[in-house]
Amino acid sequence: MLIPVFTVAENVMLGHEQTHGPGILDIDAAREHVRTVAARFGFEIDPDAIVEDLPVGVQQRVEIIKALARDARVLVFDEPTLLPLIAAVESRHLHWVATVAMKAELLHVIGRGVAARYSPDLQRVETAFTQHCRFVEAPSLSIARPRCSDTDDQKFIDLGLALAATAPTWLISRDRAVLKVAKRAARLGLPILSPAAWLKLNAPG
Repeated sequence: MLIPVFTVAENVMLGHEQTHGPGILDIDAAREHVRTVAARFGFEIDPDAIVEDLPVGVQQRVEIIKALARDARVLVFDEPTLLPLIAAVESRHLHWVATVAMKAELLHVIGRGVAARYSPDLQRVETAFTQHCRFVEAPSLSIARPRCSDTDDQKFIDLGLALAATAPTWLISRDRAVLKVAKRAARLGLPILSPAAWLKLNAPG
């Protein structure tokens, strides 16, 4: 639980305060600790930001940093803002399409290194793929296409372009390298959106 009127650093260190004298909070050490933990997991968070001024998504990252700063061994990622997107997939209003290689890569990534330390539920991931994902063959494109700066992510763009050639298709991603080619992909008929942008576009009313 976060204290809305406290800063990010104060929330993260609450109950585990570092001091540099009797009863004197070492706020500089708290800020640096937040920056270190955030950088290790790819988050960009201002340690001095007041929590109640932050968007809900950023507040959720603060919760994650707070747990990571205390060497939590298990994290449960439950992001309420994405529930409409998840519901669209589960109800088949939005079709999730992937290749077998994409599934294998995801399981490989979350099953090793830093991610593995937090005991991800691999069976839950397997079940989600089985219940909701339609697998297709990796495409072979003959058209000139946008090149992603991260070669590992090129397959997502290629698959999106192949699908967009025959049916309306969105590529929904948080990956910065993928989002950077959105304008070029849009000219070829493939909208690339962040989850937040897709939710805004498809908001009721």
